[in-house]
Amino acid sequence: MRLLVALSVAAAVLVQSTGLALAQTASPVPAGSTMVSAATPDLAGTWDAITRTQGGIGRTVLLSRDSAFTLVLGAMVDLKYKVAGEKFTFFYDEPGHRGSETQTLKFVAGSPVFSGNGCSRKLTRLDPQAPDSGLVGRWKSIHMTGVPAYEQYTSDGLIRLRVPIQVERGSFSMTGDAITFHTVSPRRQDSSMQFNLKGDTLTFSVGGGQYAYLRAGPLIPFDVEQPAPPARMVC
Repeated sequence: MRLLVALSVAAAVLVQSTGLALAQTASPVPAGSTMVSAATPDLAGTWDAITRTQGGIGRTVLLSRDSAFTLVLGAMVDLKYKVAGEKFTFFYDEPGHRGSETQTLKFVAGSPVFSGNGCSRKLTRLDPQAPDSGLVGRWKSIHMTGVPAYEQYTSDGLIRLRVPIQVERGSFSMTGDAITFHTVSPRRQDSSMQFNLKGDTLTFSVGGGQYAYLRAGPLIPFDVEQPAPPARMVC
């Protein structure tokens, strides 16, 4: 997938050139948004940046009920797809990048294998107990840049793809509507900010900016490891 490879390479460049904190690379809230703090907020779960960079780079925040967090910067791509026999077509509609690409899809011992542009890619199911439902479900694969990718295919033709580039982890604490992230890896640092929770939107406010995340279903595992730097596209 040439588009997805390009997104990963762009993410690698971003990581090498910046060391930005959580809110600084999160997504701004649209003008006119209103926010209400929850009295007893339950922040546990997966939160995806609502708006990403033009290259499709953003952050996923994973928060646990025992006050641990994992913060993942990487390519975040949401696509549509259609399957017709062994033809698999995905459609992308991003600013400056609109179109489609068709690959071959076959199943080998129950696992999907995509082939196209001289390469093949096999998916490994993340839900081993799930019934055999074809392509629908959550999967892990090795992206064509050599780093792990996590993807979800829904029964109504949607793809959610996440390619981690940089992983941070640590713990967090809350006092009222203030939250502090105590990062321990890859380096120790603390960062505090205000937060607001309205429905499925979690907003952080810091330095005069507001940055919104949307509650999402689990995809990237909480214990995801820091991947090696992406390699150059091989096909």
